[in-house]
Amino acid sequence: MMLPENPAKYKINYENVIGPSKEEIEAALRLCFSQVDFLEDGLSKYAGLLYKSIRSQPNQQVYLLHKAAKQAEKIVTDSYPEFSSSLFLNLGNQQDNLDNYEEALVSYNRALIIQDDNPIIYYCQGNVLVKLSRSKEALTSYEKALQIKNDYGEAWNNRGSLLTELEHYQEALASFYKALTIKDNDLDVLKNIAITLMILHSYQEGITICNQILKIQPDDYQTLNNKGLILSLLGRYDEALANLNEAVKLQPKYPLWWANQSIVLARAGRYQDSLASCEKALELQANDESGHYGKACYFALQNEVDLAIKNLEQAINLNPRRCRREAKFNPDFDSIQDDVRFQALLQG
Repeated sequence: MMLPENPAKYKINYENVIGPSKEEIEAALRLCFSQVDFLEDGLSKYAGLLYKSIRSQPNQQVYLLHKAAKQAEKIVTDSYPEFSSSLFLNLGNQQDNLDNYEEALVSYNRALIIQDDNPIIYYCQGNVLVKLSRSKEALTSYEKALQIKNDYGEAWNNRGSLLTELEHYQEALASFYKALTIKDNDLDVLKNIAITLMILHSYQEGITICNQILKIQPDDYQTLNNKGLILSLLGRYDEALANLNEAVKLQPKYPLWWANQSIVLARAGRYQDSLASCEKALELQANDESGHYGKACYFALQNEVDLAIKNLEQAINLNPRRCRREAKFNPDFDSIQDDVRFQALLQG
């Protein structure tokens, strides 16, 4: 059970029995792994190299995975496609964990050559393609996974997230709701729905979803933040600020909550307080886009076009994808929508 787990992440919990500590287990494993090179070619050597890589220094991990891939090729058999494809699926997952996305993709593609009807491989392939910004291919991978396994909740959810990135919001929402029918009350799915509803200006429905999340997890600062933003768009500023203030209390060093608090304050016409919250966000993390984006909203709401454009440009330079997407649906920028500089920033 411990072999495929990163030692930094797993825990040992014994109930009413005494057993070896995590340190003792890992010491024994290190002794075993020291003999991997002396094993004969085959499954044992593949497994030893794979699991040793999880416990090695970064400069060794890639080398060990290359050796494991060579062992996998030696034991692949047409008679057992599920077993054979899993060799490369496991390699791909570990390469993904190391952020070696191109190599992970090679492993997933090799697994699919062996077994092209495994939805998990298509799902993992899709995840890596997203990280490589190959969005259309990723969407195809998720949809192939869903053709094989229509009740694959994680694939529906990730498909929705990708469609959100592609700004296909209605399709994304449908995908999230499909995931929710499979993964009832799943917090990640519910959060994705809430954000998408806000983008689509379905504010009342968005608040309903936020309340559903907070009933399950009352101290979820992300949802308190989202609920606050949605309430502010309905003009319910006191309630909005109560939610944003709670998010700030729970995570006081996170600049996004301060920046969003500043946006709500500006929407409420409390411009001096709004500017102070923006400055707090920038003080916490000067190279985070949130403070600059908050300032852009602050100035846009006062029709200070030049300063709004300047700060939005700074925010986009730091995080182009997020800031362009949000600026497109944010009503704070309605007064500068027709400015050619604003349009140029959105187009990149």
